[in-house]
Amino acid sequence: MAVVILISLIIGITYIFMKMWPQWAPKHFYMARTFNQERIPVGEIIRLTTEMTNKKMLPLPWIKLRTHLPNSFHLILDKGEGSVGASYEEDTFTMHPFKEHEIVTSLLFYEKVSKYENFRCTVRGYFELEASEVEFGDLFGLYTGIATYKTAPSLYVHPRIHPVDRLLVSPNGQLGSHSIKRWILPDPILAVGTRDYTHNDSFRSISWQATAKVGKLQVKNMDFSADQKCMIFLDVQSSPRHWEDIDHHLIEQSIEVTASIFDFFYKQKFEVGLAINSADKKGENSFYLSPANTPKHVVKALDALALATEFRGISIVEMFSKSPKSDLIDTLLILITANLSDDLCLELSKIARFNTNIKVISPIKRDKPEILNRNVDFIVFEGFSDDTDQMISLYKREA
Repeated sequence: MAVVILISLIIGITYIFMKMWPQWAPKHFYMARTFNQERIPVGEIIRLTTEMTNKKMLPLPWIKLRTHLPNSFHLILDKGEGSVGASYEEDTFTMHPFKEHEIVTSLLFYEKVSKYENFRCTVRGYFELEASEVEFGDLFGLYTGIATYKTAPSLYVHPRIHPVDRLLVSPNGQLGSHSIKRWILPDPILAVGTRDYTHNDSFRSISWQATAKVGKLQVKNMDFSADQKCMIFLDVQSSPRHWEDIDHHLIEQSIEVTASIFDFFYKQKFEVGLAINSADKKGENSFYLSPANTPKHVVKALDALALATEFRGISIVEMFSKSPKSDLIDTLLILITANLSDDLCLELSKIARFNTNIKVISPIKRDKPEILNRNVDFIVFEGFSDDTDQMISLYKREA
């Protein structure tokens, strides 16, 4: 009889314990998730650290953590990447941009476990991890407890930056003259010394006198006579009606061109600014940064390009009209746009009255609009290449 009572007592206690498991298991369980960096360039590897702590006497036999990660985060295992890399378009523009990711572990009483996972980020953007759902299973697998933990680490993935001498462009006259493939490169005015030759340098820039003295190839190090100030405008509108026919690939390409040109002028010690008319992922409908040349300035610009979306916030014409006059006068003005509307052409022509140093870069092939002021240089971007035969200046033309 005593044995029966003991067995019944054990069964009763076990039943009560299992029934209370969903309420007891999540208590005094803590979780934190962090990235090892706040910002990385696209294509680089980020480490995600997940810390789980059980601060109670009750052990947790198994824990399953479920969260949603962007499709562009490719898990890297010891033997290589854990998921097959999708194409650029598949990574960026899928209808289901997130995938479920799981971590399974267990914790004894008063134990802390840290999990480290490496991911390769293949797409530009701003990513904030969603809340994680944790499932707690009992020893017999009969009952589970579920709790949600709002740990949301964020990450800026900056756009890819290409060497500016690999931006292949074609000047396009308004009368339809023949296009000649050239490059966006500075116009050399003053030689200020020599440096070692690199594979990106033209043979025409080699200083044979300095080469003979040093014993290895030297090229002329050029300075510029242009004003050291530049303002870059990025228009994300890719069609006459900004809500229709959005060309995602075209916009991503324009963002990479913008980042490359911004990086180039910053390294050339220019004061460089950036304006974007995109509705970003934090709810802003535009971004404006006046010209400057500081490391923090570059971070702000690249963060804005990471946040940019394909949705227009305000029109680029409105952005020009709201820009401080001081940022438009005596400034190298560069506009990257796929939608050169009549209103925009008229606005640029108006600016050209007091600024003759304006470059318009189009990521689609088209002729220069007839109503666009003839002093505005119109350039068609045709992709990236390794050819360095010709050069085109982004700087002020000499009289």
